[in-house]
Amino acid sequence: MTAFDAAVARTPTGRRLQLAALCHHLRARAGLTQLDAARTVRPGMSSGVGQNKIARLERGDGGMREADLIALLRAYGAEDTVIELACTLRPRYAKRDRWGGPRAAYDTDSSRRYVDLEEDAASIRLLGSEMIPDLLACESYAYAALAGQPARLRRAKTDAILSRHDRVLCRQDPPEIYAVLSESCFYRRPPGPPTVLEEQLDHLTALAGQPNITVQVSTFGATPGVQDALTLLRLPHPVQSLDDLTFAWGRIGDDPIPISRIEACERLWSSAVRAALRPADSLRFLHEFKEQR
Repeated sequence: MTAFDAAVARTPTGRRLQLAALCHHLRARAGLTQLDAARTVRPGMSSGVGQNKIARLERGDGGMREADLIALLRAYGAEDTVIELACTLRPRYAKRDRWGGPRAAYDTDSSRRYVDLEEDAASIRLLGSEMIPDLLACESYAYAALAGQPARLRRAKTDAILSRHDRVLCRQDPPEIYAVLSESCFYRRPPGPPTVLEEQLDHLTALAGQPNITVQVSTFGATPGVQDALTLLRLPHPVQSLDDLTFAWGRIGDDPIPISRIEACERLWSSAVRAALRPADSLRFLHEFKEQR
């Protein structure tokens, strides 16, 4: 084991993005441009190709041979322990069966990237505007929310959601989860028997009782209210003294929100938290809502 093991992501996606952040940090610390960096690895490579290779590495979109990566990091003045960490993070061929079984329902690059980062996240922040987010949905609610789809596909997608529950909520070191849910989530009942919403309310109350999960309700009178779904996933930076890495999505299956808009997403999240009921009052709301139905 190395001194960095605690920071290393579980999934290939998480490790690739950690490597990207590490390489960007080391290059900036060394005061080199991407073109300077490319020339240290492959002096004979054209400037455009070389710079693009470094840019893709720093975006998490491309890999690099281990020998080239070591040469690059030595040019950055990286310590041996940091080089060891980078080699641990370097992308390798993923197992072919990683997306088999229930996870086969996630069949696009964007949805798989989301699911991987959800599994790696140290914290997950959720805004729910009309429906309970998948991660907080009980089985009957998740199944009901997929009404209108063929039965076999509906079952497969529900099983995929439950698989995410196992990998995220039940892992040895579960993430901190913060959710702000619009009151609309509880009035917009998915198709199915009335017991579906009752089971979901009980499930959400039980989750909110766990020490790592906080639930707040944004009532209809809250300003600003929750207008759309948003997920903020925070991944530990491989350099422990630096800020964590944050990635944002609107809905699973969509492309991730551009990094340039993360700051705006953070402001949106902070405003929603301030406007919502406090956690204790939110639990009281859930109990009273169930009793009044």
